[in-house]
Amino acid sequence: MTINGRWKIPAALWLCLALSFIFYKGVLPGWSDTSTDFNNYYSSAVLWLEGGSIHDFYDNDHFATQSKNLGIESGAKFAPFPPPSVILYAPLVFWNLLTAKRIWLVINLTLLILLPFRLRHYFNASAFFSALILSVFFVPLASNLHFGQFYLIGTFLLIEAVGLSQFSPRSKWPGIVIGILATVKYLPLLLTLYLFRPIEKKWRPILIVSLTIMIITCTFLLLDPAAYQSYFHSFSDHLNGELDGQGKFAVGFQSLDALLNLLFVFDAVENPSPIFHMPILKPILKTGFTLTVILSCFWLFKKENYRLNATSISIFIIGSFLIIPASASYHFLFLLLPIFLITRWLVQQEMIHVILVNILSLAAFSVQHHHMPDISSSRLINLVIHFPRLWFIMALFGYLLTIRIKSHG
Repeated sequence: MTINGRWKIPAALWLCLALSFIFYKGVLPGWSDTSTDFNNYYSSAVLWLEGGSIHDFYDNDHFATQSKNLGIESGAKFAPFPPPSVILYAPLVFWNLLTAKRIWLVINLTLLILLPFRLRHYFNASAFFSALILSVFFVPLASNLHFGQFYLIGTFLLIEAVGLSQFSPRSKWPGIVIGILATVKYLPLLLTLYLFRPIEKKWRPILIVSLTIMIITCTFLLLDPAAYQSYFHSFSDHLNGELDGQGKFAVGFQSLDALLNLLFVFDAVENPSPIFHMPILKPILKTGFTLTVILSCFWLFKKENYRLNATSISIFIIGSFLIIPASASYHFLFLLLPIFLITRWLVQQEMIHVILVNILSLAAFSVQHHHMPDISSSRLINLVIHFPRLWFIMALFGYLLTIRIKSHG
């Protein structure tokens, strides 16, 4: 897959703009800012290797105090990370916070440079085409680099896993890699669907991923039996749209949970004046919306004659992002492979679809709630328009679902 000649100059200019943004908003602040998410992972690794108990890390006040004792003045928090998260940044504990963060930044930049070439290697697309798809994620990439997050490395490993499965369908490594990633971030579990092959027994990838998760989980249960009890308590709140130390009413979460909480759930401190004080509507509407997304995916699956393929799987994964309880820009890096595979399919259809899908993707990943105007005349409209990420992802999912179903006649 290559870029048509007349589009090369505009595409190159766009790529330069995206790279400039990533450098200015990601690399520069990431090199010196020590008040970021990196602290959460780094602190947990240091404290764990010093003999700390993982279950104690889920006490935010205790963890923040222990982090400050390490010299991390801005503090840190661990909840709601899974227990195996303590090992993610363990190789960096030999350096102080700033040096470790700079090493992490250099590693991420190296993988970012390699990504277009790895996509070319596995998926038969030019490096330039791959870089253009990557540039749609310029805000998530900058955010990941600035905050020292794990999502770019996780995305790189997922692409390696799915790509390897194309070349070596019987290799166990793709399932092992996804299983390892699923013990620290639950979203990679969805990419197990890419490992299915019609000529193979469909349970094999699930078995490998499941065994990997079980082995890692059992290991950490032996290391700290109380850790998962604390984690599941924190994670159950997270699934309901509430993050430890951040509440459940933050517009910044840009999730359906946060919107419904602000609309219908009273809280004397965080939401004293909901639009409609009817808390029973929150679970009803959330359940109805979730079922709608699931049934829509099943409808497409039926249109595909109950066969999984890369395009439909990618649409399913995008749909799943509509129901996650909270999101940040860097979370959307896990959509890099789905968007890439969808675009690869669309270039064989009509160019208008390619343009619209990438515009919707760009808007979903880049437009922030603080970019929206304040509508003083209507609290309801003002609240609703301040969830642009949710609406753009919904529009993207609906548009993709429609054109994919229409392609089947």
